[in-house]
Amino acid sequence: MLELMIAVVILGVLTSYGVPRFYRVMEQSRVDMACSNLESLWTAERLHMARDGSFAFEVSALGDFLDTSFLTSIQDPESSFTYSITSDAENSFLLNATRRIPNAWSGTIVLNSSGTFSGSVSNGSTVITPSLLK
Repeated sequence: MLELMIAVVILGVLTSYGVPRFYRVMEQSRVDMACSNLESLWTAERLHMARDGSFAFEVSALGDFLDTSFLTSIQDPESSFTYSITSDAENSFLLNATRRIPNAWSGTIVLNSSGTFSGSVSNGSTVITPSLLK
C-alpha cells in the first residue's frame, strides 16, 4: 500500500511539472503558426501593392494572391487567432493576429510592412513571443 501511495505522489509531482510545459509548448506552436500565416498575408499585401498601387484594407481583398483553403482556414471561427489589416493604403500596413477569446491566452502578434514582428501572447504568468524574435 505504501508503494502505491509513493507512486501516486511521484506521478502527481511529474504531472505538476509536465502539464504547464505542455500547454506552453502548444501555445508557442500556435503563435508560430500565426506568424507563418502573417508572413503569407505580408507577401500577398506586397503583391496587391504591385498590382493595384495600394495596400489592401481587408484580408478578404487579398484573395487573388492566396489559396482559398488558406483564407478559409484563417477566417474559421474555430481558429486560434483572428487576422486583420491596418493600412494607410499607400505607404505602410500592419498585419495583426489577435488571440481569440475565450481562452486563457490573450494578446496580439503584429507584422509591419517592413517585415518586422512585434507583440506577444500571455496567460497572465507566461509570455510567449514569436520564435523569430528570440
